[in-house]
Amino acid sequence: MHNLDRPQEALKCVEEAIRLNPELTEAQAAKKLILGKTSHAYYENAVGLNSKDTLAWNNKGLVLLNRGKYLESLACWDKAIEIDPKNPAVWVNKGVALTYLGKGEEAIFCCDKALELDSENAGLWYNKGSALFVFGRYAEALKCVEEAIRLDPKSDMFYKLKQLILQKSGR
Repeated sequence: MHNLDRPQEALKCVEEAIRLNPELTEAQAAKKLILGKTSHAYYENAVGLNSKDTLAWNNKGLVLLNRGKYLESLACWDKAIEIDPKNPAVWVNKGVALTYLGKGEEAIFCCDKALELDSENAGLWYNKGSALFVFGRYAEALKCVEEAIRLDPKSDMFYKLKQLILQKSGR
């Protein structure tokens, strides 16, 4: 899809692959490539063509987040949540932006909403653990990352976060 100049469809495929296996490094790299080559203008157009497209709003938020425009990205995820409040990726992405903005309780609330929708997703547990870690809530962060490891014991990223948590908490 990407080679056919259909980046939104390519991104949808890559995101499904990541949802099925969050540690699929090829899919993560493809997503970065697609987002890196996809301009903000593209998502402006996509959202304009179909203002009810959750994926377009989510991806526009990701482009803005990657550019450090956290408040603007939040507006995209708010719109996506308005359209589809049962999309865990949108909730967790909003939580990431809120973490960057230093809004701990709101970020963790969003991570919890994502987990209510998909409690078997290791990546969501990792993201909640990351947010808790950033805000110094190490015991809770450790429980989340341990759940992520239980769900996906092959992820090096999860073990690295666990190691950081243990170091910071003095364990």
